Amino acid sequence: MTAIAILTIAGVLLIFAETLAMCGAFFAAGALAFAGAAAVAFFEFGAWASAGVGAAFLLSCALALVFWSKIIPNTRFSREIYLKSSESGKSPARDTAGLVGREGLAKTPLCPSGVVEVGGGLFDASCEDGHCEVGEKVCVASSSPFGLKVRKIRKDL
Repeated sequence: MTAIAILTIAGVLLIFAETLAMCGAFFAAGALAFAGAAAVAFFEFGAWASAGVGAAFLLSCALALVFWSKIIPNTRFSREIYLKSSESGKSPARDTAGLVGREGLAKTPLCPSGVVEVGGGLFDASCEDGHCEVGEKVCVASSSPFGLKVRKIRKDL
């Protein structure tokens, strides 16, 4: 009987620890502890005792869910881990197709990606030449929703 109680309590604690860690390992260990408790209960007391341990497992999973969805959001602790406001919608993508062919300036090192200034705006960009230093002049080669492709303007030409 002691083994059943110890394994069941360990299983409950591991399942609640899983709600903090969220890695799956604690839940697996808790499920194994409950499986061990169910096996011991089956061999000592029969199928009904084993079913009772299984019910305790399901109950502990449900209580962990209720604990984190209903009780924790109403505590001072929750202010640190939950978002304070929600916003809907998405930001419209900037139309960068008109920047192709324009000159700009590298604001961060492009190796191969970074930030460039073109036409007074800052844009994510990647350098087709592989590397570009801060302050080098660049020309916009192409545009996509994910950023600009630029190439260095050669001074020696």
